[in-house]
Amino acid sequence: MTRHFPKQQRPGIELTMVIILMGMITAISLAVLQMVASENILSTREIRQQQIAQIAEAGINYYRWHLAHYPTDYKDGQTGAGPYAHDFKDTTGKVIGRYELTITAPPTGSTITTVRSSGYLLTYPNARHSITARLGIPSLSQYAVVANAFMNFGSGTEIFGPIMSNGGIHFDGIAHGLVSSAQSTYSDPDGNGTKPGVWSDNSDTTTFLGGKQYPVSAIDFAGITVNLAQLQTAAGANGILLPPSLGLGYHLVLRSDGKVDIYIVNTQQSCQYRTSLNGYCSGKTSKTCNTTTACTGTQGTCVYDWHDYGYCSNDYNTICTQDANCSGSGTCVNASHSIGTNNGDQVSFMYNGASSLGVPLPANGVIYAKDDVWVDGMVNNSRVTIVAAKDPPQSGNANIYLEHNLLYTNHDGRDVVGLIAQSNILASYFSDDDLKVEAALIAQNGRVGRPYFGIYNAFGGSNTTNNNYFQISPVGEKNPINTTSCQEYRKRTALTLNGSMATNQRYGFAWSSGVSNDTFSCSGGLKNDSGYCIRNLLFDANLVYSPPPLFPTSGQYSVLSFTEQ
Repeated sequence: MTRHFPKQQRPGIELTMVIILMGMITAISLAVLQMVASENILSTREIRQQQIAQIAEAGINYYRWHLAHYPTDYKDGQTGAGPYAHDFKDTTGKVIGRYELTITAPPTGSTITTVRSSGYLLTYPNARHSITARLGIPSLSQYAVVANAFMNFGSGTEIFGPIMSNGGIHFDGIAHGLVSSAQSTYSDPDGNGTKPGVWSDNSDTTTFLGGKQYPVSAIDFAGITVNLAQLQTAAGANGILLPPSLGLGYHLVLRSDGKVDIYIVNTQQSCQYRTSLNGYCSGKTSKTCNTTTACTGTQGTCVYDWHDYGYCSNDYNTICTQDANCSGSGTCVNASHSIGTNNGDQVSFMYNGASSLGVPLPANGVIYAKDDVWVDGMVNNSRVTIVAAKDPPQSGNANIYLEHNLLYTNHDGRDVVGLIAQSNILASYFSDDDLKVEAALIAQNGRVGRPYFGIYNAFGGSNTTNNNYFQISPVGEKNPINTTSCQEYRKRTALTLNGSMATNQRYGFAWSSGVSNDTFSCSGGLKNDSGYCIRNLLFDANLVYSPPPLFPTSGQYSVLSFTEQ
C-alpha cells in the first residue's frame, strides 16, 4: 500500500503574510491616530474661533448697554478717537482676550449708530473675528398715531401704520397697521360701557386689517417735557430762537429754497356763536342788549356777536367765558385761531439785524418760538423741528395752528418736518377745505385736532335750522374767499396727514352731536358735523430711525443689522 503525506508549507510565505497584515494594521492605526489628531486640532480651532466670536459679540452687547445709559456718547466715555479696547474675562475672572470698538456716530437726522467690534484671544492675537452692528433707537414717530388718552376714530378715518394708545381705542374706520392699547378693558367715556382695550362697532375683519393687540406697555409722555429744554438750548446755540412776539404769535412760512419767512401775527379772525336773544353793545362790550333792552348813548349799537366766548380745552362741547367756567375741563381757549386776511394782520420785523423774511433755515434744524405758531409752506432737502413753547417750558400753553398746506418736495427721507407744541396742534376754523400736512406732530400736554364748531351751544341746545347763529369776528371782516360769511366753514372736506401724530389728549378732526336734520352732514349718516369728513392718516416710515432734529425717542437701542467677518 502506498501512503501520501501533505507537503510541508514553506516558512517564507507565512512570514510574508504576517508582515503584510501587520503593515496594514499599522497603516490603519496611523490613519486613525492622524484622524483623531486632526479632529482634535479642528475641535480646538473651532473652540478658539467660537471664543473669539463670543468676545467680539460681547463688545456689541457692551456698547448697546452703554448707549442705553449714555445715549449721546459715541466715544465710549473717552475724549479721543477710537478704537477703544476692553479686556474680556472668563468665568473665573481671568483676562483671556480683548475686543476693540470702532464707533460711528449717527448722521444728522438719524438715531442709528454703527459699532464695529474686533475680538481676539491673548494667546492668539492675530486670529481675530469682527462684527459690525447697526444700533438704532426708534423715535416717538414710530407710530402713525400714539396717544396718552382714550381715542375714538370714527367712520371716514383711514390710517396706514401702527396705532398705540395708553387709553382705550374705539375704532370704526379702517386700520391698515397694528392697533394697540395699554388697557385690557376700560370704561368708554362716550357711554358705551366697559369695553376691551381695542374694539369696533364694525367687523374686525374689515376694520383691523393689521390686527389689534392689548394690553401692551404704556408710552411715557412725561418724558417729552425734558426735550423742550434741550431744544431751546439748541435753538439758542445755532438754531433760530424767537422771543415772545408781543403780538398773538408767529407765522412761519417754510420755503423750498431752504429759507423761512417769519411774521408776527397781530390779529386773527374767528367765527363765533351768537344768539338772536342777546348781544353786546358795540361801545361797551360788557353791556348785554336785545330788542327790548337797547344800547344808549355812548354804549353804541347792539351787536349779536358773542366774541367773548371760547371753548374749554378739554371739552369742546362746553362754552366758557373764563377759565373758571371749564371746571376741570382745561382752560378757556379762543374759538378758531385763524390769521385774518387784512394786510395788517401779520407783519415782518427785524431779525438779527435783517428782515425776518428769507431767513436761512439753521444748520441744526431747530426753530424754537416762545409763543403760539402758525406754520405752512414747503421744504426741499431740509430737516427742521419747530417748537412752540412759552416760558416756563414745563407749564406753558403755546399752540401750533395749521391753516394751509405744509408739504415735502421729496418723500425719500430727505425732507422732514417736526412740530412740537406745549399744548395743542389745531387745524383752525378757516383751514383749507382740502388740507395736507406732511410732518411729525407732538401735542405734549394737549390734543391734535380741530375744535368743535357745531351748533350745539350754551344758549339753548342744538339749533338745527338757523345758521345765522354764526357770526364772523371782527364784524365786517372778510373770510379767505373774500365774503363776510363764516358758518359754512364748520364742515371741511378732507384732511391728509402724512407722517405721525402724538397727542396727549383725545384726538379729533371731526365731531358730531347726532342732530338728525342738520344741513351740514358728511356722507355715511353723521349729522351736525364740524370738521373734516375724510381723515387720511398716512405713516411715514422714514421717521422711525430718521426723525426730525432732536425729536424725542421711545424705547431702547436694538440691533438693526448684524454682519460678521
